[in-house]
Amino acid sequence: MDILTEDQHRALAFIKACNGQGYGPSADEVETWLREPAIPPGLYNYVGLSVSAAMYGFSRGLVTDQLLRLRWVTGYSGELFTQPLGTALLRDADAKTADVAGATTVVLDAKNPLAYAALMSELAAAGAGLLIDPYIRREQLLHVAEDTTLQRLLISDKISQKDMAGIRALLGYLQPAERHLEVRVTGDAHDRYLKAENDDVYIIGSSMGTVASRKSTTVLTPFPGDSREVVGRMLEARWDAGDPVRAERLQPEPDLPA
Repeated sequence: MDILTEDQHRALAFIKACNGQGYGPSADEVETWLREPAIPPGLYNYVGLSVSAAMYGFSRGLVTDQLLRLRWVTGYSGELFTQPLGTALLRDADAKTADVAGATTVVLDAKNPLAYAALMSELAAAGAGLLIDPYIRREQLLHVAEDTTLQRLLISDKISQKDMAGIRALLGYLQPAERHLEVRVTGDAHDRYLKAENDDVYIIGSSMGTVASRKSTTVLTPFPGDSREVVGRMLEARWDAGDPVRAERLQPEPDLPA
């Protein structure tokens, strides 16, 4: 006797594929895919402009139309950009077809209005990892604290006093919420790196602030094979040599007697 129905089996496989790449699909995303998992073969020869693609300025046809409809990609000013759901499924497919699943290069196009969201998705997928961003601002640190599970952040000791005060105050705010995020400073932080919980290591082309402002295109480039281990050990050594940043709780001013 079969326990799972065909649709239940397909839904579980879809959810597991997404979860395996650090993405949790919504019920609506799963149901949308169940209704339309593939394009009927006979429609590949259809000639015409699809409605969804036309909305975003495309005339490619049914493949891009389906990707847009399933929200695996999004369109902006006539260009296509992958969404976190599409990225998760692509990684799962790549992992199944490769002999050894490895990290993939991620391009954050400055013209993509969702570039910063895509970066946050990559940071979230890194689990309890280590981020090195020498001149991170308080605003970006708050996003890291709220939207990822990264546990370590290494910054430059040359960061401005104003930014350091903001970071200390934010760490003080996070302590009662039991969000474990340790920040250290070092004089040996120049480039930006991400060391994921699974030991994948990336070099990040620009700071989080640059990605947020969309000043330039940024690439997350993974280190392959032995170089990943070498760079990973280097990053851990820098972390060990860093000095902890003290959290600062802002105390409310006492009420003055009338």
